[in-house]
Amino acid sequence: MFINYRGEKIVYYRNTDFNQFFDVYMAGVTLPNPTYKVEYLNRKTPPSCYYVFEYVISGRGYLKCNGKNYEIGAGDLYFYHKKSNVVYGASADDPYTKIWLNFNGRLVDSLADTFGLEGFVCVKCACREIFERIHGILETTDESGRPEALRSTARLVYRLFDSISEPQRLYGSARSLDLPERIRDFIDNNLMRDIRLEDIAQSCFVSSNHCIRVFRDRYLMTPMNYMRKKRLEEARELMLSGNMSISNLSDMFCFSDRQYFTRCFCEEFGLPPAKYRQAMTQNRQTPAAKNDDQA
Repeated sequence: MFINYRGEKIVYYRNTDFNQFFDVYMAGVTLPNPTYKVEYLNRKTPPSCYYVFEYVISGRGYLKCNGKNYEIGAGDLYFYHKKSNVVYGASADDPYTKIWLNFNGRLVDSLADTFGLEGFVCVKCACREIFERIHGILETTDESGRPEALRSTARLVYRLFDSISEPQRLYGSARSLDLPERIRDFIDNNLMRDIRLEDIAQSCFVSSNHCIRVFRDRYLMTPMNYMRKKRLEEARELMLSGNMSISNLSDMFCFSDRQYFTRCFCEEFGLPPAKYRQAMTQNRQTPAAKNDDQA
């Protein structure tokens, strides 16, 4: 950990030997500073070209992204795309404290495309704990443990993507969730964690049997079946939007091995992953081929 020239506490920094699949460039905490201001314009190549998640713990600030102005404050989780031009800073009379993460890789490209996130997105979301877990992982990991640290961090970053993509959470407009919705919400936010039914039930302070009963009454399936279905749907979207391997997808969504993932995928979608991707690719190419023939 060190303090940079802006007075920010940097808990993790890396400028060489990046993992092209997923990697973190920098993570830190911006402390209150009424003169704090940062500009990132015409970012085209690493290391300046990266995705950013930030969470405002207290205070206020501003951000200008691709020509549009935004005010940000305590409780805001926001994201901006690696291709965005941004200028941001703290309020002079109530400078913010924020916690943040800069990252990149093919995985993130696929997530940004899958969730449809471009430019700047801001939501109200209590997610400080996710950032602090990421910082703790990165700050205490040596080089030998880096692959596992990145794997754990990627799962938490997925939770941030999932949180910021929920439209009902925009600017605090969410209604209170009932028990079946809370169960579903917990599952949706933990698709890349190896959780059990007991973990789901405990998160809502109910027994496992009650968790199964109320969820099945609402959604006509058990929580674990819903989780498997959602994992497979997310894996399918990532598979079709990028060049991720079947093994990477299996590992990312906590299937025991590639063979089990393939069997589950085939049961859900009717084809093994590789054949499904080939079929979808051919379907996308067919209209273009017909247009070429007609031309």
